[in-house]
Amino acid sequence: MPSIAMPGPLGPPPPTGTFNTPAEYKDILQSHAANNGYAIISNSYVPLKKAAWVCSKSGGYDSRGKDPDIHVSKKRRNTLTTKCWCPFRIRATYDVSTNWIIHHTNLEHNHKPVSANSALPHHRTAALSCWEHDKVIEMNTLGNTPIQILQALRIANPRSVLVVRDIYNLLYCLRVEELNGSTPVEWLLKVSKVEAVFLSLLTIYIDSSRYRLQAFNIYKFGD
Repeated sequence: MPSIAMPGPLGPPPPTGTFNTPAEYKDILQSHAANNGYAIISNSYVPLKKAAWVCSKSGGYDSRGKDPDIHVSKKRRNTLTTKCWCPFRIRATYDVSTNWIIHHTNLEHNHKPVSANSALPHHRTAALSCWEHDKVIEMNTLGNTPIQILQALRIANPRSVLVVRDIYNLLYCLRVEELNGSTPVEWLLKVSKVEAVFLSLLTIYIDSSRYRLQAFNIYKFGD
């Protein structure tokens, strides 16, 4: 069994070969990881050049955004991280003639497999049904909090293993997808411009309709 002192593989090697897109291979790799007690996350991606995936336990505790001068009495206690600098890594390179080629960089882990996939948020959110996914979007649009969304999902599916942090993470991913590389301010300006154009066209259409209606009345009934 792999450990920090003696890293080793978890299950058989992941699939290799060539794939059409990194997303296609990621789904296959995540399914393989789920069957062997771990999860993977994207590590890097350069369009039409390269991509890489690592174990979800890769890296260590991230202290960015944490105030080092905060008083000890105000610090959260017993905070843990699942990160343990796991070395597992797979990369892909793009070739025009063969699409994306998979390379095994390091297949060793330094931790045991999880006893249940529900212990890993990557598999919990991946298990969401289309209805549950749409429900999260709908309730968020209506202004419901993540806790309210989670309660609704648990009522609909009592066997759900989601936690409130999963809802926060899902909403964050949806927001990043919506921004599509723009900053929140840039996205707002784009939306405002689209709305302004729509309102201008609507005003022109209404004015044009009024003019045609007025002309019709003059023609039918006389002035």
